[in-house]
Amino acid sequence: MAIFISLIGILGLVAYSTEQKSKEIGIRKVLGASSANIVYMLCIQFVKWVLISNIVIWPLANLLTNKFLEAFAYRINFNYLVLITTLGITLLLTIIAVGYHSVKAAISKPVNSLKYE
Repeated sequence: MAIFISLIGILGLVAYSTEQKSKEIGIRKVLGASSANIVYMLCIQFVKWVLISNIVIWPLANLLTNKFLEAFAYRINFNYLVLITTLGITLLLTIIAVGYHSVKAAISKPVNSLKYE
């Protein structure tokens, strides 16, 4: 549920970011940037923040999970594969969400974004 809510937030941020950078994207396309370069430029911003947020939260998640599991008679060990899987899922969903909006912005005609300048 948390991943779904964060994905909705990321979709909103990506839509806002691509709208704000429409003139920059248009100028880059006029100067010869490929669509792949524009998609990479937009994706790397969000992927970087997702990586940083996951790495920052891992110690807290480990601590809270161990505290929670100590209360049970039959204790299991915390598996770090859960953290890596969560990172993979969030990165995949972020790349899909950002990729959709950035590809849409990259294949648009630069004339539309630079028309009023």
